[in-house]
Formats: sequence, structure tokens, C-alpha cells
Amino acid sequence: MNRVLLFLIFTVLSGCVTNSTVKPTVVLSPPPIVNVAVLYQQGLFFLRQKAFIPAYQRFRQAAEHGHATAQFNVAHLYNEGKGVPRDKTKATYWYRKAAEQGYVKPRPVKKVKIKTVKIVEDVRTVNHTIVEDAEVQFQRARAYSEGKEVPRDTTQAALWYQKAAEQGHIEAQFRLGGLYHFGIGVPQDVEQAKLWYRNAAVQGYADAQLSLGMMYFNELHIPRDLPQAKQWLLLAAEQENEDAIAILNQVNMMLH
Repeated sequence: MNRVLLFLIFTVLSGCVTNSTVKPTVVLSPPPIVNVAVLYQQGLFFLRQKAFIPAYQRFRQAAEHGHATAQFNVAHLYNEGKGVPRDKTKATYWYRKAAEQGYVKPRPVKKVKIKTVKIVEDVRTVNHTIVEDAEVQFQRARAYSEGKEVPRDTTQAALWYQKAAEQGHIEAQFRLGGLYHFGIGVPQDVEQAKLWYRNAAVQGYADAQLSLGMMYFNELHIPRDLPQAKQWLLLAAEQENEDAIAILNQVNMMLH
């Protein structure tokens, strides 16, 4: 009797242990969110600096997520052999992908008079000697940015772009804006990015006008403002900036 009782107790306890064993639950993480607009704008930023390898990398990521203009730019880089080995077959593939989405190389727009808000900027007037110094500083920054004759150092590039920008060097102001925009060599600071883009934009620098317009259009860390986006994109489009023309068409459709 005792043996039977012990056997029953052992069986019940064994069953409890078995039933209480729970298989671990596998928790799947959601796929990372890819901001295609940011990737594309980063690609443009590097392209303007002739840093073709990082430009290709950003465009390719955006292209793989269906960004038609990025697909066109990837095709162009393959066609020209910039940032990647020249490959006509791959160029044709990406040109076709862009065309399948209806991408057409934008045509220049005619200049139109628009009512814009007058922008007052504190742009320093500098003498000829200082401008020459600013150009030397700019070239030093560019060397650090592109790794030409010195090891690539984005912190040093930002330092020298800042020096040149503060003396009124327009392209340095634009590039410094890009560094602040994407946090390259400096902490990311959207307000500083807007400030330096704007300083170059009001002096007629088309790439700065494009970048400022895209910031307002893409909601990159700031609220979307389509009238502001249109104002800056139109100024760049009037200088036949193809990216500005393409985005301006989208802005016009959203406004009407």
C-alpha cells in the first residue's frame, strides 16, 4: 500500500514539473524604420562635396526602398563610375527602375515673380585680405573632409569650415550647415543647420536653397512648412537645380 501511495505521489509531482515547464517565448523585434528622405538628402550632401562613395551608399539605401530620384542617381553613379566601378548593366537596371516609377529628368523652370517675405541677415562685409584667408581656411576644411593630403577628420573639417563661414565664405556656410544638419564632426543641431543654410541661401547659393527647402518639405526635425519649402525650392529651381525642380513639383501638387 505504501509503495502504491509513493508511486502515485511521485507520478503527480512529476506531472506538475512537466506541465510547469514553459517553452521560452521568442520575441521578434520590429524591423528598423528607414527614413528614406533623410538618406536621400544625406546622399545629396555628400554628392555636392564630391564624396561619391558615401553618396552612393545613401542613394543605394534609399533606392532599395523605392525612392525614384535616388534610383536615378544610383544609375548615374554607375554610368559615370563615381563611388562605384563603372557598370553599364547596373546603370541600365537602375535607370529602368526609376523610369518604371514615372521618373523623368526634370526640365528647367521659367523664372516667376513671387511675393516672398523679406529676409534680413547679418552677413558681414569683409575686405579682400580676409576673403583670401577664408578661402585658405575653406580649402583646409575641404582637405580634412575629403581626406586629401591629410587623414580624413570630420571634426577638423567642421572647425575650419566654421572659421571660413564666419568670415562670409558662402560654400563653407553651406557645408557647415550640412555638418550640423546630420551631426557630422559636430553635435547635430537643426537650428545651427538652418542658420548656416540660410546665410548661404540668401546670397544665392542654390544648394543651400535646396537644402533649406527640403528641410521644410521633409519634416526633418522641424514642422513641415510647404509655403517656406516652395519659397526656397523655387529660388534653387530658377538656377536650374534639377533636384529642386523635381521636389517643387511635389510641393505644388500638395498645395493645390
